[in-house]
Amino acid sequence: MSTNKKFRIQNGVDVTGEVVVDGALVITDEGKVVVPAISESVATIIADDLAALQSQIDAILGTSPESLDTLQEIVAFFNTEDGDLQTLITNNSTAIATINTTLTNGVATPTDIATLTAAVTAEETRATTAEAANARQLLLQTHVLLLSAHLQVQLIFR
Repeated sequence: MSTNKKFRIQNGVDVTGEVVVDGALVITDEGKVVVPAISESVATIIADDLAALQSQIDAILGTSPESLDTLQEIVAFFNTEDGDLQTLITNNSTAIATINTTLTNGVATPTDIATLTAAVTAEETRATTAEAANARQLLLQTHVLLLSAHLQVQLIFR
């Protein structure tokens, strides 16, 4: 060390006397380096930095489950989920294709509905006409039976 206890830092800064960094004496006024003070300051700074870093890590991890608190576990989870997601996409693609086919081929169009409505109306008309004819036939048969009964009664009483 220098015997005059004077240190020159590049660009012209002269340091004489005690050097105190962050409240800790690191160089005495005799020019001796106080190693324990430096070690303690460095340890404190490193501990503070580590605590801040751990706080940031904790904030990133938040309330993650125990199984997802390392990068390796997170990467493994994403790889698994990626496979599951691919399966889901494949299954959904199949379902969408089925829906498209059904929509294309299996759903009645307005023309189909009109055709079916016309067929139902025609059947209702046919059924109504047939029932009316059956009713007339039944009425005619009833008249014939009544007339026959009337004639038999007249023959008996003659």
